[in-house]
Amino acid sequence: MTSPFFDVTASGDEAASTATAGSLSTNAIGVVPFLEQLGKGGSAIDRTSFDAEYSQEERVLAAIGNGEYPVTPGDVYTLTYLDGQNPVVRNLQVSGSMIVSIPGLGTVDGFGLTYPQMKAAVEDLVLRYYPYSLPECRLSGTGVFSVVVKGEVSSTQRVPAWGLSRLSSVVDAATSFASTRNVEIVSRDGTSKTYDLYRAMRDGDLSQDPLLSPGDVVVLRKASRIISLIGEVYRPGTYQLLDGQQLSDLLKTYGGGLLTSADSSKIRVERYDDSTGTWNASFVGLSDDAAYELRNLDKVVVERLIPSIQSVSLEGAIAVNRSTTTSTDSVSFLTNMTASKMFYQFYPGETLLDMLRAVSFRFNTTSDLSAMYLVRDGQMIPIDARKILYGDDESGKMRLQGGDRFVVPFNQMYVTVSGAVVSPGTYAYVPDRPVSYYLALAKGISSDASKPYSIKITDAQGKALDTDSIVPPESIINVARNTFSNDIAKTVAIVGLVSSIVAIVANVVGILVDTNAI
Repeated sequence: MTSPFFDVTASGDEAASTATAGSLSTNAIGVVPFLEQLGKGGSAIDRTSFDAEYSQEERVLAAIGNGEYPVTPGDVYTLTYLDGQNPVVRNLQVSGSMIVSIPGLGTVDGFGLTYPQMKAAVEDLVLRYYPYSLPECRLSGTGVFSVVVKGEVSSTQRVPAWGLSRLSSVVDAATSFASTRNVEIVSRDGTSKTYDLYRAMRDGDLSQDPLLSPGDVVVLRKASRIISLIGEVYRPGTYQLLDGQQLSDLLKTYGGGLLTSADSSKIRVERYDDSTGTWNASFVGLSDDAAYELRNLDKVVVERLIPSIQSVSLEGAIAVNRSTTTSTDSVSFLTNMTASKMFYQFYPGETLLDMLRAVSFRFNTTSDLSAMYLVRDGQMIPIDARKILYGDDESGKMRLQGGDRFVVPFNQMYVTVSGAVVSPGTYAYVPDRPVSYYLALAKGISSDASKPYSIKITDAQGKALDTDSIVPPESIINVARNTFSNDIAKTVAIVGLVSSIVAIVANVVGILVDTNAI
């Protein structure tokens, strides 16, 4: 799958510079600095002074504690021994030819020796001339030398080093396009060997990050294939692939594998065209194009998988607003309670139990979870949500399907208080409560109640109940009103109105009679 999908054209001076140079700039391709490719971070160490890394005392302690520390030109040893009863102290220094001279005793060739070996050789020489002199040779100062670093660097440099300096510690000047896989060291005797710094830094293979020696020349070459990897992988970054390694190696070996959110069927490969100054993008699939050939400066983008999100509906005795279920006024919650409807988005493979757990905070005292049902393809499927949430009901493993409709019925557990009360309405049923409890919820009997009070209770079947009994669910409590005072008031109002009309008519008739008499 190699046909371009779209072009991205470099803009401004960047496009002009890349076109004339025949290759991409670091900014255009997004290649990270050389040290970051090795996982060392982007800041270089100032090696003009060793105090920036180690103090002299720290270098001495590190050398003594490291059995591999090599004898280095400039090393200083302090030798003590007894000449009869007289203590002798001598300071010895390793020459440029790796020779240590001991006045009056001879010399020791330190070429190829480590500090422990040199220490033993010096002490053996003293014992040869002064038996039982208790000689002790200890390192008191470390030498310094320089190595030449050249090739794919900002400029050829002489970099200071010491006995424990490794190859990775002198490559700060490498450009972003220097090879991390093919770094050459030419020794003083003319022999050379190449090393893979990527393996040393990423895999911990110290054989690929050797100690440096005086006279070494480090040669950095241009990388053959630099690939940028971004997107849904564990280790995005800039990597240099070896011969024969392709797309699958980049994603699995270098990138650490794909994240679960990665779309492995649509991996974008962006390739720069020097002749046109544009990016040509192709889409490949990991399963079909694992051996897709990557080229130098390709950019591989692993896109995020966009799931096909579908939805189901829930309606009935559910709270659409979260604050509804957290109200402390639970007894008056049922007043003006109406059915609600909401939509729930789910991912492929999500189960009924997953959904119920996600929306459980929307259920309340009016939700009849045991009578819940699902409408799917015109069929009604009973669901006991209570058992699914709090038990081990196999129906909870049911997969959701787009368009499913879940209905949560009201459980009808309430008591109605009407008539001459301050706040008539429907209140949540509480077992084993008398009439006085529900009258208190309705804020008491109002002033228009008949005297003496007349309270009637009927159950769900309309049967009258004793006012002293416990109120069952779905009962209706009615407090009779004083209708006599209301009727009298209405009658008085009507009589007064009629009297006023008669008086007006009489006045009009009197005026007409007087007019005729005149």
